[in-house]
Amino acid sequence: MNQIEDTATADPKRVRILDGAMKVFLAYGFSRTTMDDIARAADMSRPALYLLFKNKTDIFRAIAMMILSRSVEAARFALSGDGPFTERMMRAIDEAFISMMSAVVASPHGAELLDMKSSLGDLVGCWRGGLGQHIGAVRR
Repeated sequence: MNQIEDTATADPKRVRILDGAMKVFLAYGFSRTTMDDIARAADMSRPALYLLFKNKTDIFRAIAMMILSRSVEAARFALSGDGPFTERMMRAIDEAFISMMSAVVASPHGAELLDMKSSLGDLVGCWRGGLGQHIGAVRR
């Protein structure tokens, strides 16, 4: 997907960190989450965490990159399916956006996490571009 890659799947430690961090961010919000919280959730030491990420913003961006990458892939898959264009497009919207946002919106800290979008501008731009490419390539 353009410049967004799902690099988390390449390294099991990163997967563990990102999964743990996502749970902690959803439970406590971004501002209240510490690197210690993330390290505990990933079942590793804080120094080991710093070997892979420089700070919690770096981890937050990696989570966003992973989620956005998966979102574009889900949309691509839905758009490439069978059926009328409108049905495929509705599936793509559901898979790429509504499903992606459900966990964040359900969190008591969802609004704070969504406010972090300013630190994700470049990633969101790539996400939009990837979705646009797949939508533009669909045969109606």
